Amino acid sequence: MGLVYFFRGIDLKNLARPMRLVSLFLRIILIVFVVKNGALANLNYSEDDINFAVLIDAGSSGSRVHVFEINNDDSLGEIPNLRLPPHKLKIEPGLSSFAGNPQDGGASLQPLIAFAMRKVPARNWRETPIILAATGGVRMLTSDVADLVMRSCLQALRSTPFKVDAANVRVISGAEEGIYGFLAINFLAARLRGMSDAGQGLLGAVEVGGASSQLTFAHPAAVAGGPFHVIEVGRASYSVYTHSFLGFGQVRPLGRCT
Repeated sequence: MGLVYFFRGIDLKNLARPMRLVSLFLRIILIVFVVKNGALANLNYSEDDINFAVLIDAGSSGSRVHVFEINNDDSLGEIPNLRLPPHKLKIEPGLSSFAGNPQDGGASLQPLIAFAMRKVPARNWRETPIILAATGGVRMLTSDVADLVMRSCLQALRSTPFKVDAANVRVISGAEEGIYGFLAINFLAARLRGMSDAGQGLLGAVEVGGASSQLTFAHPAAVAGGPFHVIEVGRASYSVYTHSFLGFGQVRPLGRCT
């Protein structure tokens, strides 16, 4: 993802850690998706108490791989002890460009897979989950074509030595994309419950990606439904409003003007 804007005012230099606002929302996905669904619960811990997880962010302008490191000693608290990826690689074009030949989408991931295999120690391959999340570009394809592209990707990932669950290779919704952006910026700003600046309140975000934009902020909705969602991170829950504007990203509107 490209641009993330903030409500309630914050200076980027005061964030908990420096950041380049690229694929920001997917840097938090392991906390709310992998941990919640137990993908890390049965890992065999390595001798130095570090486990790994591989995430492929399949965006509209390209696909990126992030290799996460998780410290198991502190990963059961409110916020897992997650090290933001020091290892990442982007390739172009994105999966949506394979609409005419969807069977080739999976093959395009090979450089990302090879990169991840170099960064994760061989002894950890079998226990390391690999996740692929496709976003707005693939959401704009017809459902039949998108399904063929994702099947090709699943087949490619199953040929790797990593731990693959078909449920973790999918097109995420616009609502999920918005929620991940909201969680990501609040994670980086240390404002999630249990973090150092939680008392300053949650930030809202307008995220502008390649093929869509998302507006997300905390909202005291009593019941989840429609644009309102209740999400869980560690032991905390949050009520948020989110809306995704498909086709209104940095790339798609420009394409309409050419």
